[in-house]
Amino acid sequence: MQATRKNLFDIDFIKKVEEENTTYNDTEHTKIKNNFSNNQLIVNNQESNVDKKINEYISILSKYGYKILEYQLLKISGKGAKIISNFIPFITKKITYTNGNDSNFKYKIKAINLDTKEELQEITISKEQYNSFKFIIGSEWEGEAVVEGNNNALLRQVCEILSKYTMKKEIVFTNTGFERIDNKLVYLYHDGCIGSNENVKADLSTDTLEQYCFTDKKFDEKVALNESLKMRNLADKKVAVPLLAVTYLSPLISILEEVGIFADFILYLLGPSGTRKSSISAIALSHFGNNFQRNNFPMSFRSTMNNLEKKSFLLKDSLTVLDDLNPQTASNDKVKVFEEAIGLYGDRTGRGRMKSNGQDLRKAYSARGTCIATGEFLPNISLSRLSRLMIIRINNESVNIKTLSELQTNKEMLAFSMMKYIEYIIKNEEAIKIYAKDKLQKSQNNMHGRLSEVVNTLFIAYSIFVEFLQKNEIIVAEQKESLINEASNIFWHIAEEQEKELEESNPINMFYSALDELYATKKIYFIDYKTGMPVDGKEEGAFVGYIDNEKNRYYLYPDTIYREIYKFYISNGNKFPLTALSLWRYLQDEGLLKMTDKSRKTVLRTDVRTGKKARVLDIEIKNNYI
Repeated sequence: MQATRKNLFDIDFIKKVEEENTTYNDTEHTKIKNNFSNNQLIVNNQESNVDKKINEYISILSKYGYKILEYQLLKISGKGAKIISNFIPFITKKITYTNGNDSNFKYKIKAINLDTKEELQEITISKEQYNSFKFIIGSEWEGEAVVEGNNNALLRQVCEILSKYTMKKEIVFTNTGFERIDNKLVYLYHDGCIGSNENVKADLSTDTLEQYCFTDKKFDEKVALNESLKMRNLADKKVAVPLLAVTYLSPLISILEEVGIFADFILYLLGPSGTRKSSISAIALSHFGNNFQRNNFPMSFRSTMNNLEKKSFLLKDSLTVLDDLNPQTASNDKVKVFEEAIGLYGDRTGRGRMKSNGQDLRKAYSARGTCIATGEFLPNISLSRLSRLMIIRINNESVNIKTLSELQTNKEMLAFSMMKYIEYIIKNEEAIKIYAKDKLQKSQNNMHGRLSEVVNTLFIAYSIFVEFLQKNEIIVAEQKESLINEASNIFWHIAEEQEKELEESNPINMFYSALDELYATKKIYFIDYKTGMPVDGKEEGAFVGYIDNEKNRYYLYPDTIYREIYKFYISNGNKFPLTALSLWRYLQDEGLLKMTDKSRKTVLRTDVRTGKKARVLDIEIKNNYI
């Protein structure tokens, strides 16, 4: 509340008050005076707690020209004295909110009302409100706290002077996952922390991620771990084991990255509607909170890219789910979100942006956890994106309904078991790093680089989880070896099948395959470059270029051949994944496209029918029917 009465006292009046040595009488609420020699307020020799605070604070403030007179805080200077307010404000806590990239501040503030000699309710204000000190109107203090005139800056100065004595500092993280604080490893979740540092706090409410909060209930550890291991029977092993592996990989992300092991992929559950993809994903996610269901995941394909990027960064060493990409609702925007999400988790890089000042570049948000995506189809996306997926195919018979129901009933045990696993990671951090590096070196193979890395990372995480089970006497050594071998076989089988699919999805293979089939079905024809006659003597379909059998080359008209390739895939219910220019670049990168000028993809060749020069693509012949 702002007051408007005149607030400048004559300096002679102040001196007169100083000369009077009247007492501050709390009972009568009459005359006030300052004991300027002692810088204290005297209250009939009997001070209440509030009186003590007033005396302490005015003793500190008097050095800066602040006094109390007639229930008012004054600022005295050579020009006289200003009435500032009827209260003394002070900061109790400065809270720094940080997520590893960004920081923000809030202040908890209290005040002593000099009229009533009562402490006003503690309120929380932003740094902007603190800077301007114009937050009183509309706050819980309105009607009790009176600011005289435009003295907000002086009140902020009062807080700053007293803060040395009244303000505590607190750091609140707005992300999940491991942080090293005071050289101790702790794991953060909403409103809690696993580890030895009790003063660490996390608050995920600003970004609506409060679901990432482990259970407060206590369970028998062995019972809970056996319940989590039951996930292995949640579905067919080729579905359940990768799902269990990615769940227990999630809290290891930042620790494994320290030894050069990266989880650069998304686990994609692919199958028709009704296969319970969402339900089993919710079971996996329930290891990180007790309020996850198939219809309340923190991310979706409707999310904006900014939202997706921010949450992927905040959910450090945690799991999330992108649910239900289906052909009925899959707009271009949703497919784009899927592609961007694959890039986020597959490349582990974010997009840098200018801050609001238009000058500074804020740090990018890169994914720091793991992600399960679910969908009914595989969008027509680039090969580089496909290689960042581990595709798990699921059908109507895959899920064990009885086990699903049991796990849904006991999902708080899953969160409890993950808490115990995280405690195990904290206690055995260095041993886990050594174990992971050793496993990585022994599991190298000749498969496609990306898929090989995915399998190795899942295998390492699953092995660490199984080791944890053995240490807790959930399984014995023979079972451990059996589980590890089973997982290895499953992961490599999935990867081998996917590698075959990737080969079929390779744009270069798609190009040659379409070229061969178009020729075989008489949709296109070629001219022999030496004779000028149609190959096989037929001119059926579209003329697309020449064949030079001596040099094993095609000379193709670029617009014509690309149009026919594109039409071919459209007619078969598909879409060719590349633009013409991108396709020529792919061919160039593989050494299949010959160029004489680095700035042009085409070369000049003589049209044997007209004798004129024409620009064509000079491409190597492969796997053709000619």
